[in-house]
Amino acid sequence: MQVDFNAAETLVEPIAALLREEFEDAAALPTAELEAFVRPQVRKAALYGLSEVSDVSVYALCAWLTGDAFDTEFDAPKDILAGKASAADKAAALEAWLDALLEEDDGEP
Repeated sequence: MQVDFNAAETLVEPIAALLREEFEDAAALPTAELEAFVRPQVRKAALYGLSEVSDVSVYALCAWLTGDAFDTEFDAPKDILAGKASAADKAAALEAWLDALLEEDDGEP
């Protein structure tokens, strides 16, 4: 699979804007600093076959909330991203994993 990092680069600003809208700590960061966090996440997402803004946004959200190495530090995302599922299915599975993780942190069943 060939990865188009130029196309991925076009997603940095919209995903940074999304993080700014959703999280006060992201909004408090200077643009360059936030984009410096988002850029490698967009590139890593592309390496996993995620290229649509919605799919890459889920990947970046996981990184924002669980750490930028979530894809190697947690077994579930590692398995999801290594699988042969479509990009949309990978993003949906990541979102479900993140939701379950956040519910667990909130003490919900």
